[in-house]
Amino acid sequence: MSAKSVISVQSPVGKKRLDGSGSVVGAARMNPADGYGPVPALLKEYIDSGSEKAWREICRRIDSVYAAVSSALESLDAEAPFSGEVKRQVEVGKTLFLKPNLVIQPIISFRTHAPSMPESCTPWEFVAAVMRWFHDRQGVTYHQMAVGEAGTAVSAAALMASKIYQTEYTTQALMEGKCGDNYGGWGFYFARKYLAECHDPAHTDDPMRGYEESVSGVCLPVGRATDKLTGSDFKKQLLDACDENGDGVIDY
Repeated sequence: MSAKSVISVQSPVGKKRLDGSGSVVGAARMNPADGYGPVPALLKEYIDSGSEKAWREICRRIDSVYAAVSSALESLDAEAPFSGEVKRQVEVGKTLFLKPNLVIQPIISFRTHAPSMPESCTPWEFVAAVMRWFHDRQGVTYHQMAVGEAGTAVSAAALMASKIYQTEYTTQALMEGKCGDNYGGWGFYFARKYLAECHDPAHTDDPMRGYEESVSGVCLPVGRATDKLTGSDFKKQLLDACDENGDGVIDY
């Protein structure tokens, strides 16, 4: 809210002027019953049985979040324009980077696919809604975006998944939440799947492109990949950058 639009309202402590001097805030109302609360249980049902009904309900709920996100971001953009600057920077080769909070893994249980501490991470459904807004409303392609984090427990969780499945489960595969026929982790693969299904087939960018690099452990630096949507593990990038000789030995 800008200073020019300050108005007075009746409050429990009397008539007060709304604060228009602080940071600009964009907000939107939505019915919590249409939010992503039930999504982890629906995702388990989809993973376990392939239920298209469960997946369609997940998509419907992300659509509701997308509508609320769109309203909030457009209100924010109207008061404090930012989208033009984002597009200008993307046009000169910069990447629109989104950093979810990935603290404790897994969110999708390796053994049961049930929700496990979903409140410990930014919901992948919310990230999908934000990405769709920048793509559909602002014209930023998915290949001009990247998602990344350096979660504190990610390496240990990837090692645990590797032991459970008796195959390498990379930290980026953990971010994706799906590695071949194995599941567990955050769930960015499903954000990709949702975005792909909402995608105009006339567009040449593909939100699924970059997934194979993630599950194989290829860690592309943000901004280096111009033809795919990357998921980045910053700790792995740092170690790769320090390993100047490519021999697994960190050179200080």
